[in-house]
Amino acid sequence: MKYKIKTKKSIIILPLPFVLNKYLYLLKAYKEQGYDAYILSKKNIDCNNLLFEELKSNIFWLPENIFLRFLKIFKLFSKINPKYLEIYDYSLLTFPLTLIFKLFRKHITIVLIGYEIRPNDPTRGSVGTFLWKIKRVFTWLSLFLADLIVVKEYGTFQVLEKRPKLVRKAIFQHNSIPIPNNHEIIPFNRRNNDFLWLNRLYRKRDVRIFIHALEDIEPLLLRKKTEINVKIVGFLVRKQQKFSLDPDFEYELLELIQHHNRKYKIKIKDIDFSGESFEYIKNSRFFIFIHEVIFLNYTLLESMAYGVIPIVSNGEGAEKIISHGENGFIFKSPDELKKILLEIFSMDSEKLEHISMKARQTVLENYSIDKWVKNLEKARQKSSD
Repeated sequence: MKYKIKTKKSIIILPLPFVLNKYLYLLKAYKEQGYDAYILSKKNIDCNNLLFEELKSNIFWLPENIFLRFLKIFKLFSKINPKYLEIYDYSLLTFPLTLIFKLFRKHITIVLIGYEIRPNDPTRGSVGTFLWKIKRVFTWLSLFLADLIVVKEYGTFQVLEKRPKLVRKAIFQHNSIPIPNNHEIIPFNRRNNDFLWLNRLYRKRDVRIFIHALEDIEPLLLRKKTEINVKIVGFLVRKQQKFSLDPDFEYELLELIQHHNRKYKIKIKDIDFSGESFEYIKNSRFFIFIHEVIFLNYTLLESMAYGVIPIVSNGEGAEKIISHGENGFIFKSPDELKKILLEIFSMDSEKLEHISMKARQTVLENYSIDKWVKNLEKARQKSSD
């Protein structure tokens, strides 16, 4: 492998140790903008094979052992000698690496994707309290060293606003995604799955509300459509428990689904989290998402890009992406959810096709990953002036 940098626009991306596909698309977008771009990541099974084959010369695998990982990163950093670092992984290594990069006068961007600095973090999973506190302290220290802070959620930005020195170098930048081509879109009325939940599972993402809504109105739904297919994708406890955010909740949910399938005619398929998410998305008609923060869930964007109609709870920022009845639906209570579920099966195919098209158009016009790269490029230039 040769590490010779051909342009001044060189960047290393340190991703989170899961859903590597998202970072492969980011890597491709940087390369298309003329960057010599590299990903340094722990091995990950969630990988699009075709895209990985295209980009594998720009991906370096890191050891699991934290000390060996640190040495490997430093070795690659020395050889590649990038101008920019873009950090998503807030691990115990984040602060020491940021400190070293700073000493070498590199431009450092830290991306806060969710709850990293918020008081209550439901995504901490099985991380112990002491280790979690150390990671938070290291994250804050890293932010003070960073040249640019990118924040993806409004709640996180509000926490940052209490620190004037940090907020001055912070920008709000919502999630962005690769846009599928028109030929990849399956016509709405030919899709074989009705409802899809596809997200990592924990208690505050309470998909049980949707399950109970189906149960309460099942006879009415089956009068409108004799066969209704439901998939809940995102389980990790069966194969990748160390990545589960809430193992207890996942086991409770699996038990609930088993009970539901024994008692009700509308069957629910429980599916493990995998890298084949697009297969589930493009064959689905409606995307369900229930959470206190809606703007801007990555999988929500992916589904809308394929013309899957979103049905989401009235969480933070829902109205910023969904116009109720135009490109999706927002509900404020379980009763409103039931009303929407009955309403959509009463709509004619032309109306549903129109809403599906509007969902795709929303993402097409506002949330492409190319726009993300260009926005960060402008922010880096401004922070360097």
